[in-house]
Amino acid sequence: MAQSCAVQARTPDNAEDAHDQLVALVQAKQCDKALDLLARPALAPLFQSGSDRARMEIDAIGLQCAFKTKRPDLQLKYAVAGTAFANASPYLWGARVFLAWQAGDHAGAVTAIETMAQTAPGAINAIRIRLLSEMVRALYDGSETQLHRRLLKVLASPAYVPNQPGYSGDSFRIDYARVLAEDGDKAGAAELLAHIREPRSLMGAAVDSRLREFMPANFDARAAVERHMAVMQAMASAHPDAQEPVISVAEDYLALGEADQAIAVLQSVRPGSADGPKYVDQDEQANWWWNTLARAYIDLNRYDDAVTAYRQGVASGERGIATNVSQAINLSETQNRFGHYKEALHTLEPLLGPNAPISLFGRMQLVESHGCASYRLGQVEAAKTDLALLRAHQDIAPRAIVELEICMNDLDGAAADQIARLNQTEQHTAALLELSTYAPSPLPVPPGMWKIGIEALKQRPDIQAAIQRAGGIRSFNIPG
Repeated sequence: MAQSCAVQARTPDNAEDAHDQLVALVQAKQCDKALDLLARPALAPLFQSGSDRARMEIDAIGLQCAFKTKRPDLQLKYAVAGTAFANASPYLWGARVFLAWQAGDHAGAVTAIETMAQTAPGAINAIRIRLLSEMVRALYDGSETQLHRRLLKVLASPAYVPNQPGYSGDSFRIDYARVLAEDGDKAGAAELLAHIREPRSLMGAAVDSRLREFMPANFDARAAVERHMAVMQAMASAHPDAQEPVISVAEDYLALGEADQAIAVLQSVRPGSADGPKYVDQDEQANWWWNTLARAYIDLNRYDDAVTAYRQGVASGERGIATNVSQAINLSETQNRFGHYKEALHTLEPLLGPNAPISLFGRMQLVESHGCASYRLGQVEAAKTDLALLRAHQDIAPRAIVELEICMNDLDGAAADQIARLNQTEQHTAALLELSTYAPSPLPVPPGMWKIGIEALKQRPDIQAAIQRAGGIRSFNIPG
């Protein structure tokens, strides 16, 4: 009988028979019957009498069928039951964390990760870093301070090494180092910083009032980028089926001002060719490949090529949506930078509706770009409306307010808002990085309005005073 034909559910005779019957029902694509069998109270002793491995497989079957039949009431139940065993699979652990988080059980999700760290540390590495980052951000934004700290403590451990090639736990380590420093644990903060390799995180630490004492006074940003590049190159060689490590190498070349090298590296993992290689992370990374290529073209002052690359990124989609929102916003910002304001508004138009699939942070970036283009086209009231909307959400994207004010030639307003950022502990690091001194760029692209505006702000006595109060800027030996 073919597997797709119906299997007659019957009362199993023993634990082995119960297991075999469940497997047969799943293979026959009859998950409803499998779940009915699992739900019979009289059969519970049979399902619970087998070996740990058999019982865990039964829970995995229950979870699989609960997903297939869209039964959220059963999904978390079987995920929790399956992770009660010492040898629970990363699939079960990952499902438990994801389902608890989706159900709004933030404490349950964090507790699951803490338990994993004790009983199955390798399973944490298999959880998608996008989910973990989302959890960290949401707990912070929601002022769930203790859960936020508990989660960071696990993810900041050197034992956490995500399975996704090209990624690291450095963003979590820098966040937890700040927590430890604020708590007075200087030794713990310094130890964490010693494990960080991501250059931008280290540059942030060099100006952060909480961490700068742990960084060398002569911090060498170029050497940090070169070390990180060497790590990513080795990872790319070890994982030739992944794009992300190569994209990271290209981004490091851009940080060094070597756009031609970045383009050459990117071309080695070009996505989308029908007869070319397929990459395990291609669905996630295709838009960022195009984004990095566009940035390289911008650095080379090749506007038309940058626009073409961004349009490819927009068309690559995002999470099942036809339009990639991030690349559309980046395209509009590039059009603004090169003075193509009408084109920028045209790019943003499909995303202006209230039902557009865009995060609140993304919407604030869109509003800034829209306001800038509007102002430069003489639509001053529209720009003021956009600025007011940014102010209403100033905690979401505070830099966007300064960007729009610079675009609107309001340096007094930009200075006041930049000073406000410098005066706030959670915002001063980004503001100090923006105001720091960088090596001259060897690239032909002229500075955009943002960089011109920042340089003008740096000359103001009020900004200089705020910089000193925040701890001071740094001079980095790479282009800004």
